[in-house]
Amino acid sequence: MQGQPTSSGLSGWRGTGRKWRTRNPLLPPGASSHPSSVVGRLKVFPTGKIFYCHPVFRCAYNHAVTRLWPEGDGVRLIDGLGLAGRIVLICLLVSLLIFIQFPGGVRQYIHALAREVNRWGLLAGTRHLASAEGKHFIVRYTPGYAQAAAVVLDAAELFYPRIAADFGVTLPAKVPVLIYQNMADLNRSFGWPADESTMGVYWAGTIRVVAPAVWIGDAEPSRQAEVFQEVGPMAHEITHLFVDYVTRGNCPRWFNEGIAQYEEYRLTGFSFAPPEAVPPVIYTLDELHNFDYLPDQNLAYRQTFSMVAFLAGETGWSGLKAVMQRLGRGETLDEALRAVVGWDTATWVRKWQDWLEERS
Repeated sequence: MQGQPTSSGLSGWRGTGRKWRTRNPLLPPGASSHPSSVVGRLKVFPTGKIFYCHPVFRCAYNHAVTRLWPEGDGVRLIDGLGLAGRIVLICLLVSLLIFIQFPGGVRQYIHALAREVNRWGLLAGTRHLASAEGKHFIVRYTPGYAQAAAVVLDAAELFYPRIAADFGVTLPAKVPVLIYQNMADLNRSFGWPADESTMGVYWAGTIRVVAPAVWIGDAEPSRQAEVFQEVGPMAHEITHLFVDYVTRGNCPRWFNEGIAQYEEYRLTGFSFAPPEAVPPVIYTLDELHNFDYLPDQNLAYRQTFSMVAFLAGETGWSGLKAVMQRLGRGETLDEALRAVVGWDTATWVRKWQDWLEERS
């Protein structure tokens, strides 16, 4: 997620030929994994064991955020960051005013500045925590979570070069990743309800994730690492990171989410459902602009993934990247689409619906 949180990416990776996966490998035999019933939730089965069913990767894109770090876990509130925290807060508030008052190009420069200040602020505000550092990431964690940090870092470093290759860019600095001990603390840091099943968030140049063992359970460390790479949030959130850099924050939230899901599928084979499996009642474009507040988040995620998968089938990954690059130059989505494929968004939706009907 991003400071208008969200981003996306992928690396020269093409379809792996893996089948669409709608059943989580951690579910016990016979347990339902129908996406309409379990997406984004933790479910308790008769054994009393909690199994992770399907991730909804909550993005903070349009949420009012009052704290950048949660209470507890030894992680300071922004109020307690001293100069670093104040700089981050002031920068975000100023960027919000400029978003309202100034043209797109200026807004994008300010967005990039706010993102870098937030990235630096998180590193400064968590310098008292332990660190695990790789080539592209710095993972911060509280004592006792070294294994979680290793699992997260390995997954991040695995996906980064693939995503960077697909986007054709290399980020200028290492990306901070903050590990939370539980979902409630991560949700609290963004002002979300404690029972939201949030696994990971991209926010303004930074990534925050829940410790893998929280939702993977008591599996062996090697199995935890395998599952975290297959269905964890890193590919998704790193994609949001790259979308943010390429578009410089000028990307509609719903389009950003569709790209992140599509790239994640290309990397891992993970999807909520096949792209043609969309209910007959869908959200309009106007409704999608309120993506985070739509009542049926399952439908919203499935619809945006399906729309982007269809567009990619028409343009290839190079076409999607060209659209994002034009967004990064300040064009609207309609302008970028017309330049790349000759459509506006309304035409895209009509063609996508025709494509769905052909496959129904």
